[in-house]
Amino acid sequence: MSTVEEMADFVKLWDYVQQIQLSNEPDQIFWKWTSDGQYTSKSAYRAHFNGSFCTFNATAIWKAETEGKHKFFAWLLVQSKILTADKLMARNWPCNPFVTKNLR
Repeated sequence: MSTVEEMADFVKLWDYVQQIQLSNEPDQIFWKWTSDGQYTSKSAYRAHFNGSFCTFNATAIWKAETEGKHKFFAWLLVQSKILTADKLMARNWPCNPFVTKNLR
C-alpha cells in the first residue's frame, strides 16, 4: 500500500470482513429474477433487457397533426410491421434487397 487512499480502502474492507458471520450450513444459490429463486433462460433474457425498453403510448401518433398516411406509417414503424426487404425475404416474397431506388 503506497497511498493513504489505499490504506483507507484496506481498513474499510477489513471492517466489512469482520462483520461477516459464517455458518456450517451449505451455501444456497437464489436467482433474484424469478419468484421461486430458480434460474431459467427466459428470466435471464428478461433480466438482460430489464429497463432497456420504454413503453410508448401509440395514441400520441394518432393525435399528431399530420397526414393520415404518415400516422399510419409511424404506427407500423412502432410495431415493427414495416415490410422491409429482410421481412419480405422471410415471407418468401420476391424482392431484391440490393436494389435501391434513387428518390430524387
